[in-house]
Amino acid sequence: MTLEKAFSIIIPAFNEKERLPAFLPGLKEILAKERLSGEIIVVDDGSSTADQRVYEELVKEKNEGVEVRLLRHKKNEGKGEALRTGFKAAHGGWVGFADADGSTSAQEVVRLLKIALASAALDGVFGSRIRMLGYNVERFFKRHIFGRLFATAAYHFTGVPVYDSQCGCKFFRREKIIPLLALSKETGYLFDLELLSLGYRKGLKFLEVPISWRDASGSKVHMCRDGVRMLLGLRRIKRNLLKEKV
Repeated sequence: MTLEKAFSIIIPAFNEKERLPAFLPGLKEILAKERLSGEIIVVDDGSSTADQRVYEELVKEKNEGVEVRLLRHKKNEGKGEALRTGFKAAHGGWVGFADADGSTSAQEVVRLLKIALASAALDGVFGSRIRMLGYNVERFFKRHIFGRLFATAAYHFTGVPVYDSQCGCKFFRREKIIPLLALSKETGYLFDLELLSLGYRKGLKFLEVPISWRDASGSKVHMCRDGVRMLLGLRRIKRNLLKEKV
């Protein structure tokens, strides 16, 4: 029997041998410094052999109180499927994720985690890239415009009243979010939006928190190609919400 941990942080990784080594060690260090006991799960989503070797070396490094595990997909199945694999394997009372590129810094990931751990009333805490005093949001102009257009479309299709549904750092109370995995269908970038939509319709309590953010180079999201796919995905989510009657 595996004992429950305080938290699980899932990092989906597809060919991230350059960016993950710049993010993961710092995250482990801050968690250890804050004396937060939990686990990090790196999900290799069908990366190359060279990338796999880098991941294996990274997870060997030990930090007090933080267990690091590596799970692997034989082929690339999409960010959503990587997160689904991580969620199902997680032992934490709170389960969350962060992007391997470090766009949300390790400091901000831990800040959100601490808000979640300190709350008895919330079911989810997630970052939001809002330009406001005290927060530094560095975004490429085209990505910012695309993000705002997508957020408007997401609200139209799902009705979820959030400013930034696609920020790559979210935490959920495991006991409340795991049952929703059976209802979710998305395998790609819209996985977390679908979970938010299902949770919102089920009456879960979410808190959107402004964070500092820096767009990392080398993004695997292509605005034209993936923009069309994401719009089609919004239609799928809406149909699924109606089908599940939530």
